[in-house]
Amino acid sequence: MPNYRYESVDASGVPIFGTVEVANEEEIEKHLSARGLKLVSFHELSVVSLIQASEKQSERLHQLGVSNFMREAFLTSLPADRALTALAAEPVSHPMLGIAAWAQLIAILFAAITLGLSLAFELPAFLKIGVLVVSLMVTPLFFVSVSWLYRWRPQAAMKSLARVLAIGQTQRSAGSLAFSKEVRGIMKADLSNEEKSRVAADLVPTLLGARMKSQQILLGIAGPIIFLSVIFVGFHILMITAIQQFRTLFESFGADLPAPTVQLFRLSDLLASAGMSGVLLTVLCVIAVCGGFLLVLSTRVLDDQLAGLPLFGVMFRLQMQSRVSRILSALIRSGCSYASAIKAATGVSGFSSVEAYGEVIAKRLNAGESQPDGQPAKLAGLPFSMLFVQPADVTKEERAISVAQTFHVQSEMLDNAAVGQGRLLAVFLQMFALVVGGLIFGSLMIIIYLPLFQLIRSLT
Repeated sequence: MPNYRYESVDASGVPIFGTVEVANEEEIEKHLSARGLKLVSFHELSVVSLIQASEKQSERLHQLGVSNFMREAFLTSLPADRALTALAAEPVSHPMLGIAAWAQLIAILFAAITLGLSLAFELPAFLKIGVLVVSLMVTPLFFVSVSWLYRWRPQAAMKSLARVLAIGQTQRSAGSLAFSKEVRGIMKADLSNEEKSRVAADLVPTLLGARMKSQQILLGIAGPIIFLSVIFVGFHILMITAIQQFRTLFESFGADLPAPTVQLFRLSDLLASAGMSGVLLTVLCVIAVCGGFLLVLSTRVLDDQLAGLPLFGVMFRLQMQSRVSRILSALIRSGCSYASAIKAATGVSGFSSVEAYGEVIAKRLNAGESQPDGQPAKLAGLPFSMLFVQPADVTKEERAISVAQTFHVQSEMLDNAAVGQGRLLAVFLQMFALVVGGLIFGSLMIIIYLPLFQLIRSLT
């Protein structure tokens, strides 16, 4: 059946947007009327129709459809405990879950390859033990930790909150890390309970769509990071295996070694003295550094600082602007005042200067004053001036709908721009990884083969 995008209003006149799958256009009005909504406009989603014609249906589109029904459930007075229980049963997705699964798969493949090679060749014992430890202990522990943090913990928190709401108690952990930053910000904002429910329900489908684009950025960056990790681990293994054999060869012939080769052998001796413990320590350090870096990117805890990076900081600024525009659109669309909406939206930006500017705008709006001068550069391009203008030929409700739609479109444009910047960063990291790998192994070849050539010349 075709999918339709609709615009409707509830009994209070608050605009509500969503999608519905029905047999024909006449069924849309019946579907909305059963939920206490009045149809304003609609159009068919041709892109979704093309996707549904495919044999494989996207899991993410399924999640978006479920979330749209949950949003309608919230807005049609479904008991909060039942709504949260249903929401907790939804599939939970996060970029780190995909990374952890791929890391586990790659570790298992390395273990299988190492086992196969050990049957045909004599491999060092520390190499076999190291691969088994990483594949059977380190990566499974990482997978379980990420699954607990980003899948089981949020679901358990929502189920716990649903039980608390069912018996009428107060849940102090509603703003815990188990919920997304946007939802936590809305729950902490100075809004009524009804407004919080409407905004949270309205954000569910849009947050999932934004998360898909964040996954594209994070997974694009994760590839070069993993490649660099393999390079560093491989360099360590080469230093304690092949380089040691070359050292024994040169010493047996009594060859004169150039200074770079001598320094390389000293480094090899130092790494070899640590034995298997050194290899494991290197692997653990690489996993900790790479995992920490990807965790920082996925949790956005350092976005304010990373936005100051030349060229690549633009991606973090665009993501913040998209987040502010998305939340501001949902707040205004749910009937919140401009002042409370801008204060709540900038409060979850993660940027201290943006949050301070939002409070200034809120005070100006409450006082009926004009927009302040000197908008922060991190908010450049966002049309906050619309909040201070009320045309005489339209009502406040019509103006609010127009402003909300403008910021909604702005958030989608900023999301796409952030994805483009993320791809640029991924390409740079790929080039950097290739250059680093080429320099490391190219230098090793030159340093090792230079005295080898001298030895061959002296023997002839």
